[in-house]
This record gives sequence, structure tokens and C-alpha cells, in this order.
Amino acid sequence: MAEHLLQEYPYYAASVIPHEHYPQALNSEDVRSVGVKTTFVTSTETPENVVYAITREVFENFDDFKQLHPAYRNLTRRDMLKGLSAPLHPGARTYYREAGLAEDIRRELMEP
Repeated sequence: MAEHLLQEYPYYAASVIPHEHYPQALNSEDVRSVGVKTTFVTSTETPENVVYAITREVFENFDDFKQLHPAYRNLTRRDMLKGLSAPLHPGARTYYREAGLAEDIRRELMEP
């Protein structure tokens, strides 16, 4: 069942629930699971320079960003570009191109 979700819907991802987060659980191992990828969403009316700045700050301070939640522990910059579920804002698109990350996003999402 999980494999079907992962193949059918790119916004799902294989995930692991670490046992350390539930030390009182009866099992003693991490649990393989499925999670939903997170998407930053904004209005098309948000200025390009604002979205560009936020995108740049997240990616250029990625280690600090990963400290915000335990689920981000194994996250990579390239992981954040997989399974996008919304069109890219022009400000984000500009940052991805400048940072050399554009090739990691499906071409149809990069085109206006």
C-alpha cells in the first residue's frame, strides 16, 4: 500500500518515526512510515524580492533550518525540491536558478 502512495502521489515520501521520540512505546525499533512533504505557499501577489529572500535564507542557512523540527534531521536541499505540489513563485524560481538547483526541479514547474 505505501509503495502505491509513493508512486502515485509525488508529495508523499518514505519516512521513519524514530523510536527515541516515543521511548515508552512497546516496540524498540524505529518505524517505517509514509509522510506528506511540506510546501511553502504564498500568494502570486507576494513581491518577487520577498519570496526570493525567504527562499535564499532557508537554503543558505539550511543547517539552522533543519534544527527547527526533528523531522528535518535527514533532509537535504535537493529533497526539498522533489514532489513539488504547487507552481513555483517567480522569486523562488530565480533563487533556484542562481543557486544551480533548477535542474533538480521538473522542467514544467520551472517554466512560467
